[in-house]
Amino acid sequence: GAEPRPLRVLILEDRPADAELMELELRRAGLKLDWTRVDSEKDFLASLSEDLDIILSDYSMPQFDALQALSLLQDTGLDIPFIVVTGSFEARAIECMKRGAADYLIKDRLGRLAPAVSQAIQERMLRREKRGIEQALRESEARFRSVAESAVDGLVLVDDRGEIGYWNPAAEQIFGYREEEMLGQRLA
Repeated sequence: GAEPRPLRVLILEDRPADAELMELELRRAGLKLDWTRVDSEKDFLASLSEDLDIILSDYSMPQFDALQALSLLQDTGLDIPFIVVTGSFEARAIECMKRGAADYLIKDRLGRLAPAVSQAIQERMLRREKRGIEQALRESEARFRSVAESAVDGLVLVDDRGEIGYWNPAAEQIFGYREEEMLGQRLA
């Protein structure tokens, strides 16, 4: 098959050596990467795009921290998994997770990095799939509604309990009852 495209990774980290350790860990796990390191709010914002697969962020940097970065990411509306990587476990880690970070890792235990990245990307794929399915369902319902509302035949939908769940305008004309009166009623 075709070569899988490299993972597009944004690393928010003020220490280049730490960013390289993360890169090394992911490559060692067999992942192909295309990565960029940034360490300021300005560069972080400029690097955000739909193309990114994952963001790895140091918890605290001199001018900027992971919570601010996560908040800025969420403001853009982009769905990019965000993993916090920090020097030591802090209670603030919990705060990052509560606010939507995909995971939280400690720098001296980077063995979990590749599995965490894979899982976060998998979860995003599932979220996108679900959004696609929900969108298709909404479009299908809208098409049904427009056909049913303009039909000249009376259209009545009944669920498995025999309760009326839909009563179109033509049914109102034919039977003389409004939809509001009929919804939830049982057909004998």
